[in-house]
Amino acid sequence: MASGNAAREEGRLADAQEAYQRAMVLWPDAADLHNNVGTLYGLAGHLDAAERSFEKALSLPNPPIEIYGNLSVVRRRQGDLAGPPAV
Repeated sequence: MASGNAAREEGRLADAQEAYQRAMVLWPDAADLHNNVGTLYGLAGHLDAAERSFEKALSLPNPPIEIYGNLSVVRRRQGDLAGPPAV
């Protein structure tokens, strides 16, 4: 997952996507990984896919708190001003 994060931060989105896909095989229930994938989709402008990734992350145990903010940003970009559900 670290290689995906580094690639994303360097703007190498295709490399990040490939690294995250490899990580998903190993850790399909890692909420932070789904959050990272959602962030990547958001950066690429794939808002529906980003929203699905963030929602999946929220359905898993121990989701990172920043998912709520990330989901809120995506929903606002989609025109939904209500944002994510309450914690």
